[in-house]
Amino acid sequence: MREINYYTILSLFIIGVFFQSCSSENGMEEITVSTSDINLTMDENPNIGQLITTIEGTTNQGTLSFELVEESNDGAFLVDQTTGALSVGNPYFFDFENYNTLTAIVSVRRGDVSKQSLINITLNDLIENDLILEGTTSTLSITPRCKFIGDFNNQFNYNGNFLSSWLGGLSVTGDQFQVDYLEIQDMIDDKISGVRIDVGDHTGVSIIGISVTYDQNNRINTIQTFQPNNLYHIEYDNQIVTFIDQNNSTNYTATLDDLNRIINWTNGTDTFSVEYDGANLMSKTYILNGVTYTATYEYDNKRNPFNTIRDLNLQQILDYFRVIGFHFYITRSHNISSNNNNILKIDAPNGFFDSKVYEYEYNTDDYPIIKHIGNNEGAVSYTHLTLPTKRIV
Repeated sequence: MREINYYTILSLFIIGVFFQSCSSENGMEEITVSTSDINLTMDENPNIGQLITTIEGTTNQGTLSFELVEESNDGAFLVDQTTGALSVGNPYFFDFENYNTLTAIVSVRRGDVSKQSLINITLNDLIENDLILEGTTSTLSITPRCKFIGDFNNQFNYNGNFLSSWLGGLSVTGDQFQVDYLEIQDMIDDKISGVRIDVGDHTGVSIIGISVTYDQNNRINTIQTFQPNNLYHIEYDNQIVTFIDQNNSTNYTATLDDLNRIINWTNGTDTFSVEYDGANLMSKTYILNGVTYTATYEYDNKRNPFNTIRDLNLQQILDYFRVIGFHFYITRSHNISSNNNNILKIDAPNGFFDSKVYEYEYNTDDYPIIKHIGNNEGAVSYTHLTLPTKRIV
């Protein structure tokens, strides 16, 4: 009985080898696929369709196909299914100030067998803007009251290439006017430590001073306002920020995103939150006294001239300023200095924010030269200064 088992096993082994040999001879050998990961560096702001690299792959049978299965930013990449050429899909995502790295996964396939190539791209930071916004001229009427500073007459003053003051306003026949004035007053190691803001109209103007200090990690750890007088100590727990009121008991809690922008805050009663797509503000929601107000945004694919204003960390300070009770900047700013693209539409169905529709005329650098507001409500024209293009060293 034992000898029969041995012979049976030996016979089966020989038959298996025979069939395997026949399969190999008939071209039925196991398919193999190989590829490799890619790490590269490229300049920011490429053109749409620009070739980035080619995914390499090999197989022992037939030809390969390539498929983009994952990317850090939807639409950033294009992959040729036949050649494996990886190119720029949406240049919007290749902007160092908002996305300094991008990643993708490409499947390299032959039949049912596939391997993945992991692509990591680091962007070089360039000063790509050879223009800087000098000012805007508006024909918009002050009635109804305008809530968006981007529709104002604006004048920008610079200390070197960096913003020193921003005067925005509207005026009409008679003594009616509306004004927003911001001046950067103090600096510490290329960070703003003091700001003055004047906001008002013909009925009166409020002058508010803002002072901030920084901890050893260059995070704002106090914010103080003058007229009215407020002082908040700021504590951080990872992405959670607590504003501790030193004069009263109105504390605020805020959340930072990965770019250290405040994306929501609450004082326990009222809540404010925003959503971004890269640099562009896409929506904001304000729950005030139990009532929810919303605004959503649509954009063109051109360049926002306000984004050329080099204002250091001013936007961060204004974010913190809004949190501690100065909510008029919630309605005014619309992230105007940080959006990559120009607002085409603001949809605000319930009244706290203003609904607006815009159309633009552009120059050859894809910056707007004229913005048309609503249904013949007025227009804004833009004036630019030319700066030399150079790489940040």
